[in-house]
Amino acid sequence: SVMQQREQRIADGLATADRADKDLELAQKKANDWLAEAKQQASSIVEQANKRANQIVEEAKDQARIKITE
Repeated sequence: SVMQQREQRIADGLATADRADKDLELAQKKANDWLAEAKQQASSIVEQANKRANQIVEEAKDQARIKITE
């Protein structure tokens, strides 16, 4: 009886450890997925900012050309 209880506690402990390992693996995968998504979004924002910066530069050049020809 004492031996069976001990075996059961050990088995329960091993099962709990196994579940914890699986939960950790899932959490790491989710974190990696979120990080990849955040990097993609950041890249998109930077690309949009660069496009807008180029537009502003071109607009400024156009304005300068207009001023020069006036």
